[in-house]
Amino acid sequence: MASQISRVAGNLSLVVDVLAEFEALLDEEKITQMFEMTGHRLEQLNKEHSQNLIKFDTKFRELKSLEEFIKMKLEEVRAFRWKKYMENYNFKLSGRDIEAYIAGDEEYVTMYQIMLEVTNTKRKFEAVVEGLKNMGWRLADITKLRVAQIEAAVI
Repeated sequence: MASQISRVAGNLSLVVDVLAEFEALLDEEKITQMFEMTGHRLEQLNKEHSQNLIKFDTKFRELKSLEEFIKMKLEEVRAFRWKKYMENYNFKLSGRDIEAYIAGDEEYVTMYQIMLEVTNTKRKFEAVVEGLKNMGWRLADITKLRVAQIEAAVI
């Protein structure tokens, strides 16, 4: 499977499609069911927990890489614009003037919006991963309590 970066490197408009795929994994109903522990066997919960943690942590790391790539592209746009404003003006602009022009540049703003969308989706996955880690601690505690009850039983 190709990395998300290689998918979007040639065409940044594909970032929208990539983010839609990630967002589909964050279906609220599926996430709620994933964290539901009552009415399930402990063995099944432990098995599913590991699978879910791996799945979401992998996606989280993919999003981190994609975010770094988008940040790099944002800096590329910024550097190109900086050079344009430094070299193509009849009079010398101050650094603050150039920053103001760049901040209002359509391509820069679009790239910044893309970066914010990627960051937002990444934070959602980060929250799920943290929730799964906490669930892992709860499952470990429940398992230890069950084992302690079995050991305490008089035969």
